[in-house]
Amino acid sequence: MLRLLLAFVLVGMVMGEGCCPPNAWEGFVGTMVGFNENGVPHLTKGFFVYHQNSTLGMVAMEGDMLFDGWYTKIKIIKDNIKNIQYVIINGTCTKQTLVLKAPNCIPENATRLLNTYLGAGPENLVVKVYRFMQEDTEVYSTVTSSGCIPVDYVITGTHPVTKAVFMEVVQITFITVGVKDPTVFVIPSVCDSADTSSDYVPIMNRLMPSGFY
Repeated sequence: MLRLLLAFVLVGMVMGEGCCPPNAWEGFVGTMVGFNENGVPHLTKGFFVYHQNSTLGMVAMEGDMLFDGWYTKIKIIKDNIKNIQYVIINGTCTKQTLVLKAPNCIPENATRLLNTYLGAGPENLVVKVYRFMQEDTEVYSTVTSSGCIPVDYVITGTHPVTKAVFMEVVQITFITVGVKDPTVFVIPSVCDSADTSSDYVPIMNRLMPSGFY
């Protein structure tokens, strides 16, 4: 049985070296989010096919989500330029102003915590681990040393609107550069007159991967 070995090589904390991934890429994203809202704990899990074009400011994802035992197929399109996201479930579309965004780039003021690698022997992937603040949230992000390709990230903090304390863990795999089908960013016509009021939209706005824009 293959095992994933994680070897840490501690380095002195280094600041002032940001990087950015390719402008357009796609892959698979797994996410798990725990949060406490008004004293009630919640857990969200998801697995998505993920597409991003940071030049256009667009993110699209489709896949499976489990929220407190409630399962659904879901599609999300985020327009980071207009600060709007669209959530399509069972042919119904809702939209809301984006509140939190995950960063596209590792900022220049990020602190590099580790040089390390995933794997063993010659079959390894050299990565760097960074820490930085983003909109009052603390982010730990792992990217490849070559190309700044995102591997995973962890975000903790308090939502600025709901005040829920949350922790989000995201793993990214099977990344390819470019987006093969740009129509994934086209807003469906069902969203033209989308209702902005829904019980699940505030959850989607905060707890689904907001894209690395």
